[in-house]
Amino acid sequence: MLIFGWGNRPKFVASGSFPCSVCKTNTNYIHLRHRRWLTFFFIPVIPLSKPFDTVACQKCQSSIPISSDWQTDKVASRAHQGVE
Repeated sequence: MLIFGWGNRPKFVASGSFPCSVCKTNTNYIHLRHRRWLTFFFIPVIPLSKPFDTVACQKCQSSIPISSDWQTDKVASRAHQGVE
């Protein structure tokens, strides 16, 4: 008997605070990078997709897809505004 399948494996990237577009509050977030894997006996063996990033709001639990350079853009815009 062989047990195989596929599934998403999230990986923690960063956390911080941001204005959530769903619940309209300034709240904490978790930045996650997901990738779909082929699994064999529940062990990830072969990646089936390119990584994609999401931001999860800690207040409303919504997951918002983002580009992979989102964190870089956010830091650059804060530096441009004079915020450190």
